[in-house]
Amino acid sequence: MRGKSKAFPELVISGGIDKRVLASGREAIDKHLEYVLPAMRERGGYIPTCDHGVPPEVSYDDYLYYRTRCVELGS
Repeated sequence: MRGKSKAFPELVISGGIDKRVLASGREAIDKHLEYVLPAMRERGGYIPTCDHGVPPEVSYDDYLYYRTRCVELGS
């Protein structure tokens, strides 16, 4: 199925970003986002958010990097 679900066109999915990956550095972040975001961008109706909460092991700089990469890859 390509594009939004015909059965549920208003459905929006959020989550799907592994919190452990965010604590593993930028290379791991890129690999994970490059895996998750293309399929979800094609489907539409997706808000990339960290599963549960962002752990304290994630530096502020890496968190900002993750959010910037979401915008870049999600556009």
